[in-house]
Amino acid sequence: MVLGMFKVIVMGLGAGVGVGVVGAGVVGVVGRGARLYFL
Repeated sequence: MVLGMFKVIVMGLGAGVGVGVVGAGVVGVVGRGARLYFL
């Protein structure tokens, strides 16, 4: 029971970190593209 809950929490944290990394990558690429476009 506790182990299952722990696994769900770890999976949730992993998914959150993955989404954060992907979001940061997208923002970085878009920001760089915008900077190159405007300069």
